[in-house]
Amino acid sequence: MRPRIGTGELVGRADELGMLTELLEQVGELASPGCLLVTGEAGVGKTRLLAELADVAAAGGSRVLRGGCLELSEALPYGPFVDVLEQIRAEDGIDEVRELAGVWADGLHPLLPAVGSATADQADGHQGQQALFQAVATVLMGVAAHGPTLLLIEDLHWASQATVDLLTFVVYRVAGSRLLIVGSVRDEGVSD
Repeated sequence: MRPRIGTGELVGRADELGMLTELLEQVGELASPGCLLVTGEAGVGKTRLLAELADVAAAGGSRVLRGGCLELSEALPYGPFVDVLEQIRAEDGIDEVRELAGVWADGLHPLLPAVGSATADQADGHQGQQALFQAVATVLMGVAAHGPTLLLIEDLHWASQATVDLLTFVVYRVAGSRLLIVGSVRDEGVSD
């Protein structure tokens, strides 16, 4: 494996990487965690740690999915989940995404217009949101059914409330599956 340009060896995070790697190995076991947050100040190395975890996961045969929140004047709803769905579509094809979503495929239309139809967009707010949330969770559970999966979501301190709500729903729905969600957030982005 080639080293990353300009980053060199991971320094001072062996314990944290070891803990994350152990948790990844436990994915799918009864007591395995569904979601972890890596917190710290800006520039402390959260992104570098998660990149190293992604490399370890991929080398161990786990699938790695990635999404991130952007610092915009107004937070982009569901941004990291659009990233993840686009990655699955690019790697597996649109038909596989439809198959993974099953009866909830139309719910993906707001995030991935090539899947489903606009009928879910036309549902009232609560029903449309439920369809979207169920569809995303169902796709992620379907991916994880094929093998251990690591979902990385970076910069959650910039997440919209809609993104946080969807993440909360996904964590609840995928409990006990072979999916580990690891997010990064600045210390000041964590509320008590």
